[in-house]
Amino acid sequence: MRLFLTIVILFFCTALQTAAQNILGNTGNDTTAANRLNEYAAKIQFSDPLKAISTIESSVVLCTKINYQYGLSVAYSLRAGLLFYEMKLDSSKLLLDKAYMAVKDKKDKASSTQAATILNRYAAIFQRRQNYDSAVEYYLHAMNVFTANGDELKITNSYYNLAGIYKHLNDTFKMFFYARETNRLAVKAKDTGLIIRGLITLADAHNFIKNYDSAVIISKNGLALAAPQGITFAIGIFNNFTGQYFANKALQYDSAIYYYKAALRSFTAINTQYDIALVLQNLGQVYLKMNDYANALKFSKQATALAEEYQFDDVHTASLLNLVQAEEKAGNIAESFRYLKRYVQLKDSVQSRNSQKKVFELEAKYQAEKKELELQAGKKIIKQKSTLNYLLTGSTILLLGTLFLLYLNYHHKQKLQWQQIAELEMQQQLTATEAVLKGEEQERTRLAKDLHDGLGGM
Repeated sequence: MRLFLTIVILFFCTALQTAAQNILGNTGNDTTAANRLNEYAAKIQFSDPLKAISTIESSVVLCTKINYQYGLSVAYSLRAGLLFYEMKLDSSKLLLDKAYMAVKDKKDKASSTQAATILNRYAAIFQRRQNYDSAVEYYLHAMNVFTANGDELKITNSYYNLAGIYKHLNDTFKMFFYARETNRLAVKAKDTGLIIRGLITLADAHNFIKNYDSAVIISKNGLALAAPQGITFAIGIFNNFTGQYFANKALQYDSAIYYYKAALRSFTAINTQYDIALVLQNLGQVYLKMNDYANALKFSKQATALAEEYQFDDVHTASLLNLVQAEEKAGNIAESFRYLKRYVQLKDSVQSRNSQKKVFELEAKYQAEKKELELQAGKKIIKQKSTLNYLLTGSTILLLGTLFLLYLNYHHKQKLQWQQIAELEMQQQLTATEAVLKGEEQERTRLAKDLHDGLGGM
């Protein structure tokens, strides 16, 4: 037996190595080979997750060996995405942290786009934890980066998830807006994978408002695209929507069960826990409508256990309500009452959590707005101070200029006064000199006259 197991393990390892070598081709241990591994993992992640995981592990080894940080970031974020669908949210976030650290300081376009893709995945974790305020913030941040980089196709991921958020918030207008934008961009890009995602979003929106006819038509078109591509997740989604059409509109319960079970097989194959719980709840509900209480209890209990483990509040409340009705119809009044108590407790708990969460979100919003107001106030004060400084500087310059002009004027007047004083002194001196000269002239005249008169008498 041990020999047999050893042979099987060796065969399996050899097969994996051969597959990895085929993917690598002749490029060797370089960035091109790492990119090809990541692209292959992304392509098969929803159709063959186990093979995708082994491919990602090969990429991590290669990227670490050649120190290729961008490739390492892509590999980590792909693995984080698969963990997310398994509802291993903490592990998913740890890998996203490593992925983000590898590219956050890079300035090239590829790294910037990769960082925004990681922000999208962070937002999805917030969304799954029903922290919608933070989820929207991260999605919008990622969209801004994608827009700046001209990556219109990447924006479809944000639109797709935003449509889901607004569905849970019962905002049908925004739900349909983002669903249609997802579909529009996908059709514009002519990308089959994105078109399938756009159809999922539209079908989900129509299904939410109980427009089952439109939902089943969209699902039929989606299945026609997804089945040949082997996109297991999309096949499961469209089968589930088709099952809801037969269960709630056509009232053909056998057909509904057929499609629900097909969806369950798809989701079980790729281990997407939320979708498994949702289909189990749908199966419990359709069996309840058929008065098959044994199967109604069976599937509703499975849905309840899974929803309780992962805190899928919407699935949990719906499956508990199925159990209340199924136990009552089966005549188990005590069990029905027990489930009713759990249902009421859960509703109260959800309402309390949502109220508390809204308080936290409002508080976070208030704090953000407060910081923004403080920032604006700070900017205003700085602007006022700057203006005041300009005014003071201008006033000082004007005052100094005025004082300088007054000084010049005073100096000029003083100079004129000194000139006038000098002129007056000179005039006075001239007058005095003139008087002296005149006196001397008179004296000479008098002496001359006296001499003349004296001589004449003699």
